[in-house]
Amino acid sequence: MDPRANAATAWSPVKDLGNLFALGTTSSELHLVSLDFSAVDAAPHVVGLVPTPAPFRTLAWSPATKHAAAHPWGLVAGGLEDGTVSIWDPTQISTGHIDALSTVSKHKGAVTALQFNPNKDSSHLLASGGAYVSTTSLDLLPCSHVFRDGDVWIMSVNNVAAPGVFSPGTALDSTSAPSEITSVSWNTTAPYILATGDSSGHVTVWDLKQKKPCFNVSVYGAISSLAWSPHEGFLLLTATRQSPLVHIWDLRASNSVPLVELHGHHGGGIVSAAWCPHGSVHQLDELTPDAFCDWKLTTLTSIDDDQARHTWSFLKVLFEPDARKQLLVHLGFDGAADLPSAVLPSPSDVESGPLPTFTAASEASITRSLLVCP
Repeated sequence: MDPRANAATAWSPVKDLGNLFALGTTSSELHLVSLDFSAVDAAPHVVGLVPTPAPFRTLAWSPATKHAAAHPWGLVAGGLEDGTVSIWDPTQISTGHIDALSTVSKHKGAVTALQFNPNKDSSHLLASGGAYVSTTSLDLLPCSHVFRDGDVWIMSVNNVAAPGVFSPGTALDSTSAPSEITSVSWNTTAPYILATGDSSGHVTVWDLKQKKPCFNVSVYGAISSLAWSPHEGFLLLTATRQSPLVHIWDLRASNSVPLVELHGHHGGGIVSAAWCPHGSVHQLDELTPDAFCDWKLTTLTSIDDDQARHTWSFLKVLFEPDARKQLLVHLGFDGAADLPSAVLPSPSDVESGPLPTFTAASEASITRSLLVCP
């Protein structure tokens, strides 16, 4: 059976299991896929499949450090179109057990963003964002529609069977149009800091200790990506679908002027951006609707530019968390997922400290197609 998905993806963050990949589909299925990186032409192998009550919008995978004994492959969380967040054990999925460990129903609209806390001692915390909803109010005459902004929830899976749920705090009053949460991102060094972005271009940084926002900024267009620097926890990247600019903000400074402004490809906006987590290299991968490029942030120069290699439109970029493999995946609107191996530094380059060299591999090894949807 060929794996098929075009909605949500997540790499395994578990050590020595970096070949596992979760795919959530718009046809309401969760696939657990094993990839063989030792052979260029090896087909992906589906090791488990779970039917779900609604289509996927987003996926997240945690090593679940506190539950490693009971869940050695970690925990996979899926955000569904019906507003639920379900949590599965991928170990159980691989053995044919398809029941979710737990399901949380807090969102009124679709779950549009998910991320587990990347900090080891806080990997049980899951942030979720939702779409705004329209409801008919009977309190108003004549009946009218009332719009609710997308909401943000924090889930604690210390008790996997019954996760605790709480709000990050009280948001500032907003007079703008209703918005859905399009991105959530935990700080890489401070586990109590969470950034959220919405479809109106508003970015809020939450301090969970203070239970209130500690930084706010507004940019033009719907937020497509938020990413914290893996090296400096005070640097936050923002990108939008309506602008080819990538902004990097210094939370210690003004929220009116970004620290860095990167100009992407001419034309469309940025549909996805990710900060390379490996080694000491400040690398950023960004996707426009029809191209991608990589930035070396120490010199603000582009180190790879790929426009002609693909004929399909890009949807998302995702780095594989295992530093030894140095992989990323590009997801397309047509349901394809490719591994452009030529744009990544080798492990020896990263470990040695100097800037990596990028070599063009043969066309056969540059890109591997993982899945294609009809």
